[in-house]
Amino acid sequence: MKLQTLIVDDNKLNHFILDFYLRENGSFSPPISLYSGSEVIEKLKETSTINENVLIFLDINMPQINGWQVLDFIDQFYLRDNISVIVLTSESSPQIRERAFAYTSVINFIEKPINKEKILKILP
Repeated sequence: MKLQTLIVDDNKLNHFILDFYLRENGSFSPPISLYSGSEVIEKLKETSTINENVLIFLDINMPQINGWQVLDFIDQFYLRDNISVIVLTSESSPQIRERAFAYTSVINFIEKPINKEKILKILP
C-alpha cells in the first residue's frame, strides 16, 4: 500500500518540485496538492475516518492559516499516529526547528529552497 501524500504550500514551484521527486521515488501515491492551511484542514476532516497513513509536506509560512496552526489542529483534534509531517520553511533557526519537532506529528524538516538533494535525503 502506498503512502497518501499531501503537499501544502502556497508556492506552485514547490509543488512541482516535490511532486516530481515523489512520483520518481515510486513509494508514494500521486501527491494531492493543497495551497493553504484551510484546504489541508478540510481535507483532514474529510478523511478523518480513513486509517491509511498520511504524509504531509507542510509549509510553515502561508497566509491566513499557517503551518503552525495546521500542526496545532493535527495535535489537538486528531491525535492520530497515522499522520506524519515534514515541515517546509525558509526559516531554519534552532528555535524554529525546536518548535517544529515539539509536535509529535513532525518527522523531518526541509529548509527552502527545496532541491533534489534535500528531498532524496529524507525519502525512503
